[in-house]
Amino acid sequence: MPGFCGYVGEAREVEESDLIAKMCRLLVHWGDHRAVRFKTNGLALAVLARSSMKSPLPFVDDDSGIAALFEGEIYNLEEVLAELRKRGIMTSGTNLSEVALRAYQVAGTRTGLLLSGAFNMFLWIRNRRPSSS
Repeated sequence: MPGFCGYVGEAREVEESDLIAKMCRLLVHWGDHRAVRFKTNGLALAVLARSSMKSPLPFVDDDSGIAALFEGEIYNLEEVLAELRKRGIMTSGTNLSEVALRAYQVAGTRTGLLLSGAFNMFLWIRNRRPSSS
């Protein structure tokens, strides 16, 4: 899991795609990786993933203003999905960024205790500072 990069706010001096591309080049240390890029109002992110792995997909909940980008694996995915369903929260179950975001909405800062696995997760809440776990 090579990592995330990005910025919050406007990229004034360098065109956005150039800035993210430069950040991605700094993260690639070995192997065959590709960047999955994501942009929404005031936020630009990229996650580097091994080319052989499924692409991480971002997920944005417009109602709450939370964006999530998740890369990795949730070992207890079925348990987490069952817990979300029990609370009336439906997900596709295939976009792990969505599952992570919904888990955050249930568990808050204890999300890392709810999810068992090997992963990187980035959460962005509009008008708040970015956080990652």
